[in-house]
Amino acid sequence: MKIAVFSDVHGNLEALEAIMNDINKEKYDDVICLGDVINIGPSSKECLERILNSNVRLLLGNHDLYFLKGLDKFDIEEEKLDHYKWVFNTLPVKLKDKLKDLPLFYEINVSNQTFRFCHYFIKNIKNIYPFYSIGTIKRMKVKELLDLLDVDYIFYGHDHEPSHLLFNHMHLIDVGSSGCVKNNKTFYTVLNIEEEVTIIKKEVEFDRDKFEEKLKHSNYPMLKYYAPIFFGIMNLHK
Repeated sequence: MKIAVFSDVHGNLEALEAIMNDINKEKYDDVICLGDVINIGPSSKECLERILNSNVRLLLGNHDLYFLKGLDKFDIEEEKLDHYKWVFNTLPVKLKDKLKDLPLFYEINVSNQTFRFCHYFIKNIKNIYPFYSIGTIKRMKVKELLDLLDVDYIFYGHDHEPSHLLFNHMHLIDVGSSGCVKNNKTFYTVLNIEEEVTIIKKEVEFDRDKFEEKLKHSNYPMLKYYAPIFFGIMNLHK
Protein backbone atom coordinates (compact mmCIF):
# COMPACT_ATOMS: atom_id res chain seq x y z
CA MET A 1 0.00 0.00 0.00
CA LYS A 2 1.03 3.58 -0.64
CA ILE A 3 -0.66 6.28 1.43
CA ALA A 4 -0.28 10.07 1.46
CA VAL A 5 -0.88 11.81 4.78
CA PHE A 6 -1.05 15.49 5.71
CA SER A 7 -2.52 17.60 8.48
CA ASP A 8 -3.21 21.10 9.80
CA VAL A 9 -3.72 22.94 6.53
CA HIS A 10 -5.23 25.81 8.54
CA GLY A 11 -6.66 27.85 5.71
CA ASN A 12 -3.56 27.85 3.50
CA LEU A 13 -5.12 27.12 0.12
CA GLU A 14 -1.92 27.63 -1.86
CA ALA A 15 -0.10 24.99 0.21
CA LEU A 16 -3.06 22.61 -0.06
CA GLU A 17 -3.28 22.97 -3.84
CA ALA A 18 0.45 22.31 -4.19
CA ILE A 19 0.11 19.13 -2.11
CA MET A 20 -2.95 17.92 -4.01
CA ASN A 21 -1.33 18.60 -7.37
CA ASP A 22 1.75 16.64 -6.36
CA ILE A 23 -0.30 13.75 -4.98
CA ASN A 24 -2.30 13.57 -8.19
CA LYS A 25 0.89 12.95 -10.17
CA GLU A 26 1.32 9.55 -8.54
CA LYS A 27 -0.89 6.60 -7.67
CA TYR A 28 -1.87 6.36 -4.01
CA ASP A 29 -4.11 3.75 -2.45
CA ASP A 30 -5.36 6.32 0.05
CA VAL A 31 -4.96 10.02 0.83
CA ILE A 32 -5.63 11.04 4.43
CA CYS A 33 -5.97 14.48 6.00
CA LEU A 34 -5.67 14.42 9.79
CA GLY A 35 -7.86 17.47 10.37
CA ASP A 36 -7.60 21.16 11.27
CA VAL A 37 -8.41 22.27 7.75
CA ILE A 38 -9.70 25.64 8.95
CA ASN A 39 -8.74 28.75 11.02
CA ILE A 40 -5.48 30.72 11.26
CA GLY A 41 -4.97 31.12 7.47
CA PRO A 42 -7.07 33.28 5.09
CA SER A 43 -8.85 30.59 3.02
CA SER A 44 -10.71 28.27 5.39
CA LYS A 45 -13.82 27.98 3.20
CA GLU A 46 -11.86 27.17 0.06
CA CYS A 47 -9.66 24.62 1.84
CA LEU A 48 -12.58 22.82 3.44
CA GLU A 49 -14.54 22.69 0.18
CA ARG A 50 -11.47 21.52 -1.74
CA ILE A 51 -10.94 18.56 0.58
CA LEU A 52 -14.60 17.64 0.99
CA ASN A 53 -15.05 17.58 -2.80
CA SER A 54 -12.03 15.34 -3.37
CA ASN A 55 -11.12 11.73 -2.70
CA VAL A 56 -9.26 12.71 0.48
CA ARG A 57 -10.21 10.80 3.62
CA LEU A 58 -10.77 13.58 6.16
CA LEU A 59 -10.53 12.99 9.91
CA LEU A 60 -11.75 15.60 12.37
CA GLY A 61 -9.35 17.88 14.24
CA ASN A 62 -10.14 20.22 17.11
CA HIS A 63 -10.65 23.27 14.85
CA ASP A 64 -13.08 21.32 12.67
CA LEU A 65 -14.94 20.30 15.84
CA TYR A 66 -15.14 23.94 16.97
CA PHE A 67 -17.03 24.74 13.78
CA LEU A 68 -19.14 21.58 13.81
CA LYS A 69 -20.25 21.67 17.44
CA GLY A 70 -20.13 25.40 18.26
CA LEU A 71 -17.56 27.48 20.10
CA ASP A 72 -19.66 27.66 23.27
CA LYS A 73 -19.09 23.93 23.83
CA PHE A 74 -15.32 24.37 24.29
CA ASP A 75 -12.97 26.05 26.72
CA ILE A 76 -11.17 28.39 24.29
CA GLU A 77 -8.93 31.34 25.13
CA GLU A 78 -11.05 34.48 24.93
CA GLU A 79 -8.58 36.35 22.71
CA LYS A 80 -8.99 33.71 19.98
CA LEU A 81 -12.78 33.74 19.88
CA ASP A 82 -13.14 36.80 17.61
CA HIS A 83 -10.88 35.18 15.02
CA TYR A 84 -12.77 31.88 15.07
CA LYS A 85 -16.12 33.67 14.84
CA TRP A 86 -14.87 35.70 11.88
CA VAL A 87 -13.77 32.52 10.08
CA PHE A 88 -16.98 30.63 10.85
CA ASN A 89 -19.03 33.46 9.40
CA THR A 90 -17.32 32.73 6.07
CA LEU A 91 -18.22 29.01 6.18
CA PRO A 92 -21.57 27.88 4.74
CA VAL A 93 -23.67 26.06 7.33
CA LYS A 94 -24.18 23.21 4.81
CA LEU A 95 -20.54 22.24 5.31
CA LYS A 96 -21.46 21.04 8.81
CA ASP A 97 -23.63 18.36 7.22
CA LYS A 98 -20.57 17.02 5.41
CA LEU A 99 -18.51 17.02 8.60
CA LYS A 100 -20.97 15.58 11.09
CA ASP A 101 -20.44 11.91 10.18
CA LEU A 102 -16.68 12.05 9.75
CA PRO A 103 -14.57 9.99 12.18
CA LEU A 104 -11.87 11.00 14.63
CA PHE A 105 -9.54 8.21 13.61
CA TYR A 106 -8.90 5.57 10.98
CA GLU A 107 -7.08 2.26 11.34
CA ILE A 108 -5.78 -0.39 9.00
CA ASN A 109 -4.02 -3.69 9.62
CA VAL A 110 -1.49 -4.82 7.04
CA SER A 111 0.83 -7.82 7.45
CA ASN A 112 -0.05 -8.07 11.14
CA GLN A 113 0.87 -4.45 11.77
CA THR A 114 -1.65 -1.84 12.87
CA PHE A 115 -1.53 1.71 11.50
CA ARG A 116 -3.64 4.40 13.19
CA PHE A 117 -4.33 7.85 11.77
CA CYS A 118 -5.81 10.62 13.93
CA HIS A 119 -5.49 14.33 14.58
CA TYR A 120 -3.93 13.71 17.99
CA PHE A 121 -3.91 11.16 20.79
CA ILE A 122 -7.53 10.45 21.70
CA LYS A 123 -8.47 10.50 25.38
CA ASN A 124 -12.18 9.77 25.09
CA ILE A 125 -14.02 9.59 21.77
CA LYS A 126 -17.28 10.54 23.53
CA ASN A 127 -15.96 13.82 24.94
CA ILE A 128 -16.82 17.10 23.22
CA TYR A 129 -13.07 17.71 23.13
CA PRO A 130 -11.79 14.16 22.65
CA PHE A 131 -8.03 14.72 22.54
CA TYR A 132 -5.31 14.77 25.17
CA SER A 133 -3.58 18.09 25.62
CA ILE A 134 -0.14 18.43 24.05
CA GLY A 135 1.35 19.14 27.48
CA THR A 136 -0.11 15.96 28.97
CA ILE A 137 1.37 13.80 26.21
CA LYS A 138 4.78 15.46 26.41
CA ARG A 139 4.90 14.92 30.18
CA MET A 140 4.10 11.22 29.91
CA LYS A 141 6.81 8.69 30.60
CA VAL A 142 7.57 6.19 27.86
CA LYS A 143 5.76 3.36 29.67
CA GLU A 144 2.64 5.50 30.10
CA LEU A 145 2.69 6.32 26.40
CA LEU A 146 3.14 2.68 25.43
CA ASP A 147 0.25 1.66 27.70
CA LEU A 148 -1.91 4.31 26.06
CA LEU A 149 -1.41 2.93 22.54
CA ASP A 150 -2.03 -0.51 21.09
CA VAL A 151 -0.74 0.07 17.57
CA ASP A 152 2.53 -0.34 15.71
CA TYR A 153 2.33 3.02 13.93
CA ILE A 154 0.38 6.14 14.82
CA PHE A 155 0.26 9.17 12.50
CA TYR A 156 -0.93 12.46 13.97
CA GLY A 157 -0.62 16.24 13.70
CA HIS A 158 -1.90 19.02 15.98
CA ASP A 159 1.35 20.41 17.43
CA HIS A 160 2.68 21.38 13.97
CA GLU A 161 6.28 20.12 14.38
CA PRO A 162 7.14 16.99 12.34
CA SER A 163 8.90 14.17 14.19
CA HIS A 164 9.34 10.40 14.15
CA LEU A 165 9.85 8.67 17.49
CA LEU A 166 10.41 4.96 18.05
CA PHE A 167 9.64 3.27 21.38
CA ASN A 168 9.83 -0.51 21.70
CA HIS A 169 8.97 -1.02 18.03
CA MET A 170 6.09 1.47 18.27
CA HIS A 171 6.38 4.35 15.80
CA LEU A 172 4.95 7.79 16.64
CA ILE A 173 4.92 9.95 13.51
CA ASP A 174 3.93 13.61 13.84
CA VAL A 175 3.32 14.70 10.25
CA GLY A 176 3.41 18.39 11.23
CA SER A 177 1.41 21.28 9.83
CA SER A 178 1.29 21.55 6.04
CA GLY A 179 -0.31 24.99 6.23
CA CYS A 180 1.60 26.76 8.99
CA VAL A 181 4.98 27.08 7.29
CA LYS A 182 7.41 29.99 7.22
CA ASN A 183 8.80 29.74 3.69
CA ASN A 184 7.58 28.72 0.23
CA LYS A 185 7.74 24.99 0.90
CA THR A 186 5.04 22.78 2.31
CA PHE A 187 5.11 19.01 2.75
CA TYR A 188 3.21 15.78 3.20
CA THR A 189 4.11 12.30 4.40
CA VAL A 190 4.33 9.23 2.17
CA LEU A 191 3.77 5.86 3.83
CA ASN A 192 4.83 2.79 1.84
CA ILE A 193 3.78 -0.57 3.27
CA GLU A 194 5.61 -3.36 1.48
CA GLU A 195 7.93 -6.04 2.85
CA GLU A 196 9.36 -3.17 4.84
CA VAL A 197 7.62 0.03 5.94
CA THR A 198 9.11 3.30 4.72
CA ILE A 199 8.02 6.78 5.74
CA ILE A 200 9.15 9.81 3.74
CA LYS A 201 8.51 13.52 4.22
CA LYS A 202 8.01 15.00 0.75
CA GLU A 203 8.44 18.75 0.22
CA VAL A 204 6.70 20.75 -2.51
CA GLU A 205 6.82 24.45 -3.36
CA PHE A 206 3.71 26.63 -3.27
CA ASP A 207 2.82 30.19 -4.29
CA ARG A 208 3.97 31.94 -1.14
CA ASP A 209 3.53 35.45 -2.59
CA LYS A 210 -0.12 34.80 -3.38
CA PHE A 211 -0.69 33.35 0.08
CA GLU A 212 0.94 36.33 1.81
CA GLU A 213 -1.11 38.84 -0.19
CA LYS A 214 -4.32 37.06 0.84
CA LEU A 215 -3.21 36.97 4.44
CA LYS A 216 -2.21 40.64 4.60
CA HIS A 217 -5.51 41.78 3.15
CA SER A 218 -7.79 39.41 5.06
CA ASN A 219 -8.32 41.83 7.98
CA TYR A 220 -9.41 39.12 10.32
CA PRO A 221 -8.99 39.52 14.11
CA MET A 222 -5.66 38.35 15.57
CA LEU A 223 -3.86 38.77 12.22
CA LYS A 224 -0.89 40.54 13.82
CA TYR A 225 -0.61 37.70 16.32
CA TYR A 226 -1.04 34.76 13.96
CA ALA A 227 1.06 36.01 11.03
CA PRO A 228 4.47 36.00 12.74
CA ILE A 229 3.91 32.96 14.95
CA PHE A 230 2.44 30.59 12.37
CA PHE A 231 3.73 31.98 9.08
CA GLY A 232 6.87 33.93 9.96
CA ILE A 233 5.51 37.21 8.56
CA MET A 234 6.80 40.01 10.77
CA ASN A 235 5.63 43.09 8.84
CA LEU A 236 2.02 43.43 7.83
CA HIS A 237 2.09 46.49 5.59
CA LYS A 238 -1.20 46.79 3.74
